[in-house]
Parts: sequence; C-alpha cells; structure tokens
Amino acid sequence: MLQSKGNFAASFSSRFSFLKFGNIKTNYTPTELSNYQLDSLTDGTRNFWEPAFTNSFGFKKLPGILFEYQFGTSILLNNRPINHRAFNFSFALVFDLPKLLSGKKEVDKNYTKQGID
Repeated sequence: MLQSKGNFAASFSSRFSFLKFGNIKTNYTPTELSNYQLDSLTDGTRNFWEPAFTNSFGFKKLPGILFEYQFGTSILLNNRPINHRAFNFSFALVFDLPKLLSGKKEVDKNYTKQGID
C-alpha cells in the first residue's frame, strides 16, 4: 500500500477463487444448456486469479469524504471454459462521519512538537 500524508492512497491486492458447481437444478432444455455453455459446469473446478488496483483520494476542502475506485480483472487459470466477467470497475464514496460532522482536519497523532525544554 502506498499512502501519502495527504488524502491519497493506492494499493494492489490479489486473490484466488475456486468454483465448483454441483447439484444443479434447472428447467433449461439440453439444447439451451449447450447454447448457453452451461452443460459442462459440473466437469470440475474453475480456478481464477483476481488481481486488483485500488485508489482513494480526498480533498482538503471536503474533510471526511474520500473517493475510491477499483479496477480488477478475473483470469481463468485452467482449461475449463466458462463465461465470466473478465474486468470489474467499482466506485465508492467513503464517509468518516465524526470527521465530517466536526468539519475539522485530522491531526497527525505521530507528530511531536520539538522545541527547547
């Protein structure tokens, strides 16, 4: 994670997903299952690698509000085809209610005043 002293942060995350389908109950006909590529769902586990990049930023004039977005991808790791969403994008507003209601900027608690004793 990369974070500035201001209102900026960036991070990279990664996860692995393993999907195994079973006990499927449907009213699709065999032709529909074939057309929608659903007839081989129970043929094993689908493995995905899902890396993502997340960025959040805020503005000094809007204390307590951050904007956050995430780009992610889903990469099929094995030869068991499945229709899936390869790219994802999300956007969010993050509210720090105590900071937002007070209207004060956050004080860095790690800062120590240096002076002459």
